[in-house]
Amino acid sequence: MSAPQAYPREVAMAARTVLTGRVLIVDDSKLDRRVLTDLIRQEGHHVTAADDAQEALGLLQRHTYDLILLDLVLPDLDGVQLLERIYGSEEHRAIPVLFITALDSMRYASRAIQLGAEDYILKPFEPEQLRSRVTACIEKKREQEKEQQRRELLDLENQRKSEEIEQARQIQESMLPARPPELDYLDIAARQLTATEVGGDYYDFLPRGEGLLCAIGDAAGHGVGAGSMVGITKALLLSHCNSIDSLPDLIGRMNDIVCQTGLTQETNMALMLLDFQRRAGGLEVRAPGGSMPPIYVLRKDGSLDQS
Repeated sequence: MSAPQAYPREVAMAARTVLTGRVLIVDDSKLDRRVLTDLIRQEGHHVTAADDAQEALGLLQRHTYDLILLDLVLPDLDGVQLLERIYGSEEHRAIPVLFITALDSMRYASRAIQLGAEDYILKPFEPEQLRSRVTACIEKKREQEKEQQRRELLDLENQRKSEEIEQARQIQESMLPARPPELDYLDIAARQLTATEVGGDYYDFLPRGEGLLCAIGDAAGHGVGAGSMVGITKALLLSHCNSIDSLPDLIGRMNDIVCQTGLTQETNMALMLLDFQRRAGGLEVRAPGGSMPPIYVLRKDGSLDQS
């Protein structure tokens, strides 16, 4: 059974793993087409032949090739014009072209090279030279395809990572309050500019007894570790802020649980709690902090106190 002459696009990728190469010969000489076909098939390549430019263009629309052997003298379009048509298509621009010429047609050579042809083969054909150049061109195309596949896979991986980071950032942003609570005894203003990646900045407002607990924290670094620390901190505050009255005990309990998760091997968080409680005599404020800078209180008279 003879080998098929060309491969439809739908089986092109499967063919790559089995066939050495797919070669299109464009030459109006029946004898030259036969000689080239026989020599190239001996190397294990699959060959399709066309005797003019129009037939070649039709084949290129229907099939995929790894190399084109192109005679510069054709009956309808000359080889340079056909080469311009081939490389004028983005789809075919990556196909290497070896042009075939006789010594008296070398005037076309420089233009063909300028257009992007790989090299030329002189008539009459020297078998070893022909085989080596065909093999070199196909190997080069294979390496280009592998490099393109590597770039595409890298782009997909980077896109996946970017999407995951953006999803994690949105999740973390959703943990922050949409707006500060509106209270008749306390004015609160808060603003955070969201980073383009997962960060460790955190603030929150949680009902506590008859008052309000404000939390301000900063997990070290960026990425999954910092984002995880923010999530754990919020969960621990939600579950413990009303069950442990002593704020130092609350921070200590949270610290113990976080340490048990093993997350502190990757990151840590500085956390300050501000507990506002309404009392008969006014508003009581307690503010313990874990590794946070001290609090400065601006008095009505303009004085500044450090807690």
